[in-house]
Amino acid sequence: MAKLEDITVGSHLTGIAGNEPVNVVAVQWYGTNVIEITYKNSKGVPGTQLLYRADEESIQVKDSHLPWSFDADGDQVRLASEAYRIGLAHLFDPYLAVHTSSVEPLPHQISAVYQDMLPRLPLRFVLADDPGAGKTIMTGLFIKEMIARGSLKRCLIVSPGSLVEQWQDELFQKFHLHFDILTNDRIESAATGNVFNEVDLCICRLDKLARNDAIQEKLKISEWDLIVCDEAHKMSATIWGGEIKYTRRFSLGRLLSNITKNFLLLTATPHNGKEDDFHLFLSLIDPDRFEGTHGKDCMPQFMKSKAIPILYGGIESYLLALYGLSIPTACRSKHQETKYAPIIGLLGASVELVIKACLVQAKGIQAMYKEGDIQSDVYKFGTEVLKEFKAGISKGSPEFDFIWKDKNTNAEQKANLLSYVNKFTILQTLRANGLHAGQGCSRDITVTTANDIYQFFSLLSQGKKLKAYLKNIPAPESTVRDREVIIEDLSRRIAVSKSDEDKVGYLRNMYLIMPYIPDDKPEWVALLEKLTIIPPTKNDVSYLVETLENAHSIYLLKNRGGKEGLPVRIAPNDPNALPIDIQNIKRTLTGIPAEFNQDVLSANTRFEQNRLDLPIDDFLLDLFALGVNKAGILQNAQFFTAQQIWPFVVSAFSTQGTPRPCMELIKYCNEYDKLISYLKRANKIGNGYFKRRCSSVIKCVEALRDNTIPDLHKEKDKAFVDSYDYIAREDNTRKTFTSAYFRKYPISDELAPIIASYMSEELTAGSAIEQALKMKVLINNDRKAIRQLMQGCFVYSNRNGLVAVLRSDLMTGMHSVARKQMFALDLCHYLSLKPL
Repeated sequence: MAKLEDITVGSHLTGIAGNEPVNVVAVQWYGTNVIEITYKNSKGVPGTQLLYRADEESIQVKDSHLPWSFDADGDQVRLASEAYRIGLAHLFDPYLAVHTSSVEPLPHQISAVYQDMLPRLPLRFVLADDPGAGKTIMTGLFIKEMIARGSLKRCLIVSPGSLVEQWQDELFQKFHLHFDILTNDRIESAATGNVFNEVDLCICRLDKLARNDAIQEKLKISEWDLIVCDEAHKMSATIWGGEIKYTRRFSLGRLLSNITKNFLLLTATPHNGKEDDFHLFLSLIDPDRFEGTHGKDCMPQFMKSKAIPILYGGIESYLLALYGLSIPTACRSKHQETKYAPIIGLLGASVELVIKACLVQAKGIQAMYKEGDIQSDVYKFGTEVLKEFKAGISKGSPEFDFIWKDKNTNAEQKANLLSYVNKFTILQTLRANGLHAGQGCSRDITVTTANDIYQFFSLLSQGKKLKAYLKNIPAPESTVRDREVIIEDLSRRIAVSKSDEDKVGYLRNMYLIMPYIPDDKPEWVALLEKLTIIPPTKNDVSYLVETLENAHSIYLLKNRGGKEGLPVRIAPNDPNALPIDIQNIKRTLTGIPAEFNQDVLSANTRFEQNRLDLPIDDFLLDLFALGVNKAGILQNAQFFTAQQIWPFVVSAFSTQGTPRPCMELIKYCNEYDKLISYLKRANKIGNGYFKRRCSSVIKCVEALRDNTIPDLHKEKDKAFVDSYDYIAREDNTRKTFTSAYFRKYPISDELAPIIASYMSEELTAGSAIEQALKMKVLINNDRKAIRQLMQGCFVYSNRNGLVAVLRSDLMTGMHSVARKQMFALDLCHYLSLKPL
């Protein structure tokens, strides 16, 4: 127990944000019985909270010198460790799903799942076998194994209507997996309006989806880890008279293929004897490879037969390098970098082989050999291959048109490819050092290089011919350290090194991981090539350092988003500062108190006539965004009366879908028993939504009255139960925004400086969302980044970002998620809910 007077700047408190200790950074007194504290949790996420005398019993001041202790519940620690151990069970039992299911699979079923399906993640697969061969068992084993490995949370099974109950029974009885069947009642009762975002394991009837456009519109905005289609041959299309006859089922198959990572088609009759129809069916699995290939040709041939083995050799070298990164070190060594010598060699080989495949595709098999002489059996060096490739794409040679997504607008793709080719010229030297001399790089540099190669392959995969081969290549792990930190470390090594040869080695590493380098006549490339043959001079080293410093400045400038940066002013201790941009408030600040009083008068007048005339829920959103004090509705009083706030509480819980936040209004009421009486009266004349939630609302009011924490795990309305899931989540947004993330999902130049300011903690997640939604246009990856930022809005002070999402037409697909998160945030903040 701690008194309010004991809480000062620098104090470490528990009881504010669960059991996690927080550091107080500002304290503001209101009278003698209330203080407002601003704090940061262990992850640096800021927050604010009002504390009253009644809160003293639940708050403790911890010794700032002891951020950890051994006073946790031993049973809880054991439970957590057991859960973690069970979560790793699949690493020790490669057939975990077999041993934890009520089935005895046959050899061909085990072979299909563990030898053909699991190694192919992400899976795009047709499982074709005779009727009765156990396709359901194979699917169940695959699903359970994916769940055990943490690769599957959301799974949708689509089957003919007569088989959905059979699927549900089989999966439950044999694999202990509970799937919900999508029914009309389940669709209509969806709290968010979209049942596909509420159910993680679901079975749907094929024709219910294929024939209902409204359901398909909801399905389009959902995402799944795995979709399974039983009797998949029913989703085929046909070719008649040279014209493709598309069916509604086939269109559904295309939609399903686009919204899932893993797509599994089950059928006993995949081929009807017509090659063209078979290609159309396979286009559901891989449209890039099979769509548009009907005709006399049997199978599509995107690359020349001579180029394909070379291309696959490069891909396999890349995959072996990724495997090598995860293999433990054989023994302790003073030279840890030698472990990564063969890995950097494999990465260099992968680049050479993939580019060599492109040359063979463009110029023929002779492009691999010295002087084009196939009979000599003398291959070109890697640097020669890169040089020829660079020349071809620089000049825009027509034979390289297969690389471009659009040969008429390929300037950006070409510039990025040339930048990587320059860097990979250095990689060829490091490859030779790694394979022939055992000289490697640090792990950070190796992983960064692997990420650059992945990005290079992604650029190549924009071309239609290469896309089928390169689009599903896995990304490497994220680097432990940022490029900036690695570069600074190498700079220090150069500064203390006395050997020019060592300095050149460090410079090669720096050039290799530098994201932005001079692309106008890069003389440093030729110089580094020359220094592999002759010893370096001090002038050579000085020139390379100077060139790199210029590139370093460009890198830093681009990271900041421009010379001026982002004009942001943070005022956490300013009581007059608004938590939300004014354009997201739909009413003038001066008009809010008047509207509040008018709503109170209208509601109470009609209430005496046994009628409900409630405030609009849009007004509740403004009150939630501003807060009671800044909205000016409390005026000169310290507390609300029950007569003032009951209309807003009833309105908040009378809405369709997720209730609206209103706990702050209840917190400021000092007539809890009267408020409960009003709510019971409203329950008699309220709508069905409020009647279903009334008992839960009263439970919340009683908890605030008694200063206790209510148990809402078994409430009738799912919104209360789901709130615990939001509370249990952690803010990993800054960890999510890695360099690998942005390589996979490149964002627009307008959004980049906003994300940069968020990563440097100049902006909170909520403020970053507000800034982002001022943009006129958002690309898909921008929306994905904003969805990630929403994960960081689990602190009450970040509610402004959720309100901004609701007010924006650019994020309509996330409105229901924002409402659920706001409701959970409101309950968590004022009721101190805790996850199980």
